[in-house]
Amino acid sequence: GHSKRATEDFDQAILLNPQDARAYVNRAILNLEAKRRVEAIKDLRTALELEPSDAHTWQMLKDLGKL
Repeated sequence: GHSKRATEDFDQAILLNPQDARAYVNRAILNLEAKRRVEAIKDLRTALELEPSDAHTWQMLKDLGKL
């Protein structure tokens, strides 16, 4: 469906620009919606490595109990 296609789009965006923290966050959101928690947490942690000051990403990890 749409979620699978959107995830594939973010996969491609990350391949083209692996420094794009927002693409990791967006893929994490899709992974959470699809109940892929482990993948989502991994993407959020990668996003924080790229953008350590992103309060939204910190909050998402906190909400997941991963801080």
